[in-house]
Parts: sequence; structure tokens; C-alpha cells
Amino acid sequence: MKQFTVILLLVFTSAFLHGQNVNLGKGFSKDKKGQEELNIAEQLFEDGSFLLALPHYRSLESQYGDNPYLKYKVGICLLYKSDEVDKALEYLQAVKQKNAKAADIDFYVARAFHMNEKYDDALASLNLYVLNKKISPEQKEQAEHYIEYCNNAKEISATPIDVKITNIGDPVNTESSEYVPVITSDESLMLFTYVGEESRGGLQRLPGEPDSLGFYFEDIYLTEKKDGRWTQPVALDTGINSVGHDACIAISNDGQTLIVFKNSNEDLGDIYFSKLFGIRWTTPVRLEGDVNTPAWEGSASLSADEKIMFFASEREGGYGGRDIYIAELMPDGRWGKVKNMGPGINTKYDDDAPFIHPNGVTLIFSSQGHKSMGGYDIFRTDMNPDSSWSAPSNIGYPINTPGDDKYFVLSPDGKRGYYSSGKSGGKGQQDIYLAETDFDLKDANVVMLTGVVTVDDQPTQVKILVSADGKVIDSYGINSNAKTGRFLINLRQGKKYDITFLLDSLKQVRSLDAMRNNLGMVKEDWDIKLYSKGYKSKFQQMFEDSVRRADSIRMADEIRKNQLKTSTDVTTTTTTTVTPVNPPVTTTTTMIGGMNVTDYNSILSQYGSVKAEGLEFVVQVAAYRNPQNYRYSNLESLGKVERQELGDGVTRFVIGKFDNLKDADSFRSRVVQEGSGDAFVTAMYKGKRMLLKELAAVKFFQQ
Repeated sequence: MKQFTVILLLVFTSAFLHGQNVNLGKGFSKDKKGQEELNIAEQLFEDGSFLLALPHYRSLESQYGDNPYLKYKVGICLLYKSDEVDKALEYLQAVKQKNAKAADIDFYVARAFHMNEKYDDALASLNLYVLNKKISPEQKEQAEHYIEYCNNAKEISATPIDVKITNIGDPVNTESSEYVPVITSDESLMLFTYVGEESRGGLQRLPGEPDSLGFYFEDIYLTEKKDGRWTQPVALDTGINSVGHDACIAISNDGQTLIVFKNSNEDLGDIYFSKLFGIRWTTPVRLEGDVNTPAWEGSASLSADEKIMFFASEREGGYGGRDIYIAELMPDGRWGKVKNMGPGINTKYDDDAPFIHPNGVTLIFSSQGHKSMGGYDIFRTDMNPDSSWSAPSNIGYPINTPGDDKYFVLSPDGKRGYYSSGKSGGKGQQDIYLAETDFDLKDANVVMLTGVVTVDDQPTQVKILVSADGKVIDSYGINSNAKTGRFLINLRQGKKYDITFLLDSLKQVRSLDAMRNNLGMVKEDWDIKLYSKGYKSKFQQMFEDSVRRADSIRMADEIRKNQLKTSTDVTTTTTTTVTPVNPPVTTTTTMIGGMNVTDYNSILSQYGSVKAEGLEFVVQVAAYRNPQNYRYSNLESLGKVERQELGDGVTRFVIGKFDNLKDADSFRSRVVQEGSGDAFVTAMYKGKRMLLKELAAVKFFQQ
């Protein structure tokens, strides 16, 4: 918790008495409504609800004019209103000018200077304040902490980093508070926490207890990115959002598990999880194991393999008010082996909001300690080869500001960071921002594997198993989405993976060679099609119909050619010079296998690596009705030439077998070099022969 709130809740000195003893001006002693409003404002102020108290103080200010007490209270409240910190400075300076002995006025003026990035002026006021012998040791310690803030801010802001910062704006950010952006690694979906007038339950003192002097509780909202823009956010249904605090914390590797914070009247707040089934999230279930305690646990992040959890807790035994811990997933599905990350990460102040990057070695968190410019700043640390962590470093200005900057999540390629901040110039008290720069990841070698799974041509939820070097990685409990069939997996480079897609007796295994290193983030997109026994897909029906049509056309063509050949054979000549029917072969080829070379190359470049069950490619080198006349000794060095009998009276000679067009075409080039200039690639799909132009006609490769 922020320690400076302790000072704000101190009983004021005789210079400014409690509101019930204050006379705001002429007629106030008889103004029952005004007295009631002042008491409401004072109660909210003492509860730390400064922004809720502010409109009450301002209402009284409009009635009773230039009153020093009201200006004092309004000025303090404005320190928490990010878009009016400049007015906070005006108010508090005016108060000091009229009454230099107002309670803690030098401290609050210093805070206003600090929030407005006037660090030298802030230091002057703070140095004056700490000389006051009447302040308590706690007040002096807090002032000295702000002196550290100001000195840090001067140093860090003197060398700003090269970054583009964008308030993501409408429709996500509003005049209320939006924070804790939780974003899938493909950046297509974002969940965030909202606090404001639309909060479920309205103003409450406790969950389920409406109170006009209460607070707005947290709710979770969701937005999707479409055509480069975020859609209108929607609140998750009552299965997730209750009348209590419901805040998003993190999302799993596959985007199907949401980690949330919930609290009730019985505890200070714990970590829960919810599963996505289609488009609906299940009712959150409390995390089992040793992570949750009677104390507050409220932010977390999962490693890419979902085996390690980084989380923040206020449990006893820490280094400060709030510390960051690590927990491991046990074989029974519970979380255990909880360990404090130690004094290298945790400080005597609050440390919170951990985010572990998919690379598994870069940890980002927020802290009021270390070298903060003020409030929470964002820091990063990287895991060393010996599994220790490097000294945390401030990620820099202008991402970090004198206000609270928190809940930072980083894209897999290390180029974009999303975070929430109370910096001045925002739309509300907390807004969500996008920071674009090269964050210089120590290790950005991640493979992002996405795709869609269909079973009998319908998007389906299937179990996905990941194996590395022949061993199943148990911690990957991944499923495709039940409604869309989409899946998302982040994997470290440097290994060979087998990805298995399972549904009952249906199974498909795809290999992923991720031995590449130092290439940064690599994206792969797969379409996985599973078919039950006896099911005939729409494509397969189209394919078979096309085969029958193509066979009929070829047979008619063969008959016509035979008729022409027969009529030609009747005429004999005695000349010894033979003129070829076709012109000599040139180095420029315009047709390959009956296709225009441009079309052929287009298919090759787009779909050369496509593979499908039951599909193979061969290179056809000749076709004869009298096969005994064909000689192919020039090809013997390339492999075995095989005969292909398809029942149409024509014997085809083919060589090589390949599971993708790219490899087959490469082999075709070698065949051409050996003297078979008319060689072309043809396909066999489940025993049926198809020319590439016929595959293209039924859009085989796209499917």
C-alpha cells in the first residue's frame, strides 16, 4: 500500500480542524444541507476516497467562495486526479500563500510540484518540510522517500528513451479507470479491469451493500482487435463479474484460461481461474495449493509452459508491504513450492504486477522502490545463466512518470508494450497505453504457433499435446476453442517439437522444427483437419467429382488423338528426312504440365510446402500406349522409374515420391537436366491422379 496515504489520514493540526468544527463562512452554521455535505466529504476523504470526496468539496466551494479550508482539501484531492494535477498546484500554492502554517502544506505543495515534473521546486519544499521538528518520524521518512523520487526523476528524465506512446483511446479508455491490460500474445484480444459508474453493484461500502458514500468495485471487460482497431468493450457476464471486486490478472498461453482476482466479505482477495468454452467463461474457481492465503493475493503471470506462476502477495514474512513470489505447478494440479523472489527484486516498499515474457527469461514488474520516479514505476530483470536475476532496471522515461505506471505486458517480439498509467493528459484516472520501441529482449527467440482445428469440417475443441525431443511436456494442457477451433501456443526456439491433436480416436501429429536460434519471434499458422471414419468432406466430394470430369475429358482426348494417329499411319512416305511435329525445345519454357508457367510458379510459391494426409507428388516423365518402346536409362542415376496403370489404356512413367510440391519441383528440375525436358509434377490424392491445374481448379491448396 502507498505509504503516503498514512500522512493524508492524519488528524489535522489546529490550523485546519476536522470538518465538523469548521465554519466555512457566513450562514454555514445554519446550513444543515451544507454541513451534511461537508461531513460526507470529510468521511470520504478520511477513507482515502479522494476522488469521491472531490465533487462534494467543490460543491461547497461554489457556495462559500474563496475558503482556505476548502481549497486545501480540493488541492489534496486533485493530486489524485491525473488530468488536473496542474490545478492541484494552483490550489495548494494559494493555500500556502495565505497560511504558511497549514498542516503539512510544504509536503503537499512538494507533491504537486513533483506530479507536474517540477523536481527542483519539489525538492526545495521537501527540504523545508523535513526541517520541521513537529513532524513525526513516519512523516519524515515519507518526505525523504519523495526526495529520492525527485532525484531519480531528474536523472531518468534527463535521458528519455526513444519510444512512441499512444493512449489507446476510444472506445476502451473513458473518464473512469481502465487498467491491467491482459492481452493474448497474438494481440487480437484484450481483457482489462474497469472501475466507474458502470461497475456492477454501483457504489458500495461492502460487496452487496449499496452505500452512496461507498466505492465502485472492479469489473472485467473484453475487447477484440478488428481491422487494427479495438471494438466496443463488453462486460463479462455475471459468471465472472459479481457485485464484489473482479479484476483480470493474466491469461494463459493458449488464451483459454483467465486468471482473475476476487474478494468477498470473508477475505482480502485471492487468485481464481476461469476457462473459456466457446465464447463463454466459466464461473471462476479458487486456485488450489499454497498461493492463496488469508492475506491479499492479487496479481500474477504464468510462464509460457504454464508451469511457473509469478504472483504478488501481502502475506507475512515479506520484505515490504507487497512482495513478488514464485510458485510451481505440482503433479496433482495444485500450486506449491512458494518462494519469495528475495531482496534483489522486493524492496521495503510495494512490489507488484509481475509479467513473465514468453521467452521465460525477462520479468517485468512495478515497484515503489528501486529507482522509481514516483509511485509505481515499471522495471525489468532478466534471468542469468545460473537462474539468478539481474538487478532491476527502470525501463525509462517517458513510459515511467511521477504517477503510477503499472501492469506492463510485452509482445512476444519485444516491440510493443501495453500498460496502465495515471499520467497527466489521460482520459480518466487510469488509462491503458501502447508503448512502441525495441525493448532489447535478451532472448526473443519464440515461435508463435496459431491455427484452426476442424473435425468433419466444423471448428471443434480438441486436446493438444506438445512433445519436445520425443518427450511429452506435461505442463502444456492446451485445447482449441470450442466455437472457433482456434489455438495459440508459444514455444521456445532451439528444439524440435511434435504437436498432437486428439479427439477420441481421431489423431493428427504435426512436426515443428524450431531449431532456429537468434531469429527473434517466428510465426507459424496451421490448419488442422480431422475426419471421422466414413465422413466425406465437401472438398473430397468436389475432388472426386473433378476427378471423374477430368478422366472423361482425358479419355475423350486420347480417343481423338488415336483417331488422328490412325489416319496418319495409313499414309506412307519414302523420304528419309523426318520433320518433327513440335518445334525444337528452347531455353524458355512457357508451359509446365499443361499449366502456364506463371500460374505454376504462383502455386509453387504460395503452396509449395502444403502437406495433407493421403497426398503425394510424383514427377511424370512419359506416357505411352505402347510402353515397350520407352527407354529411360538416362534417369537411372536419379532413382527407380515406375509404371503407373490407371485403367485408361495409357501407361505413365513416374519417378520420385514427395509429400509436398516444393520438393517435387526441385526434383523435376534434376529430371529435366538429365534430358527429360517434358517432365512435370503430378499429384496422387488417396489413390487418384490429379494434375496441378485440376487441384487448383477445386481450390485444393487453399483448403
